[in-house]
Amino acid sequence: MKKQFLTLLLTSLMLVGGGCSNLSSTDSKSTSAAAEKEEAVIGDRILGAIRDKNYPEFHALIGQGAFAKEMAEKDFNTSCEQFKKQFGRIIQFSFLTELKTPGVKNLIWRVTFERPSANTGGDPIRQELLFRLVTAELEGKAEVIGMGFL
Repeated sequence: MKKQFLTLLLTSLMLVGGGCSNLSSTDSKSTSAAAEKEEAVIGDRILGAIRDKNYPEFHALIGQGAFAKEMAEKDFNTSCEQFKKQFGRIIQFSFLTELKTPGVKNLIWRVTFERPSANTGGDPIRQELLFRLVTAELEGKAEVIGMGFL
């Protein structure tokens, strides 16, 4: 049961409701290209940290808010291992789009995983999932408030 919970924690990390009360209202028209690029880079780095099982990098990117408190290093490492067993290793990812939503940004990546075939000598199994990163502007800076694989 704990294994399932930890896997779900990484694959379906939830939005932290309490963090939303301090969000500044943002209009999609006022979003600069630089801010969007910054958030896409953050997402790339988070996926790289998950791929490399690099908790210090992951923790530095998700900030110090309530969301960060949800994922201790032990939980992160356990979740990465369980995720790798289920889907394989991340071999590539690419930013797809930003979904238009009020107050927060929902950024979507395509992530390709690869794992060995159950048959000896068989071709590796590739699988794609979507990764969603949710950010909001807090004190003039993009903050991660949620993420998960879909």
